[in-house]
Amino acid sequence: MGQKKERFARIPVSVLESEACTTLNHAAFKVLVILASQYWGGNNGALALTESRARKYGLKGRDTLYRSLRELEARGLIVCTRRGFKSKKVFTLFALGWEPINNRDGQPVEVPQPANNARWLGWRSTVPTTGSDQAGSKIGIHTDSRESLVPIIGSDEAVSVPIRHTDAPVCVPMVGNTLRISGGITPGRHIAGGVA
Repeated sequence: MGQKKERFARIPVSVLESEACTTLNHAAFKVLVILASQYWGGNNGALALTESRARKYGLKGRDTLYRSLRELEARGLIVCTRRGFKSKKVFTLFALGWEPINNRDGQPVEVPQPANNARWLGWRSTVPTTGSDQAGSKIGIHTDSRESLVPIIGSDEAVSVPIRHTDAPVCVPMVGNTLRISGGITPGRHIAGGVA
């Protein structure tokens, strides 16, 4: 008996090594692999990833899926060939950015459009992601174009908290909504003047 051929995700090494791909977050990379696994040579431009299909691959968040698709499109790794309409149950369709587009608006085209490799090859990160800038000052972590910078751990914000039985304030750095108290005080331990 003949074996059924299994599809695979064909992503060239040049794409994988490009800055557009190496700086992707994990969810966006996963979405790219899922879309690439749908491509068989004659359907570039007719690739879709709905919420229900994404769940089969472990992507449970709707926002994660759509944010990943936007990120891939902005980097030129995918190209939208048809915008969907939820009310009409029309899926948004995509093409892989490194392959010629042979489908537009859900229909085959007579002459395939060449891939615009310059988009994903030329994509460059514009915001540093970690560490310090050239001047040595602390910078934030950039999450995506819609969101603001997330403060890096160790920002200069602090809260004064009285400790032990004295009223002398001690500066305690804040990390998100977490308060760390130094000085060996155990929460709930009774001390002179109240509960620590």
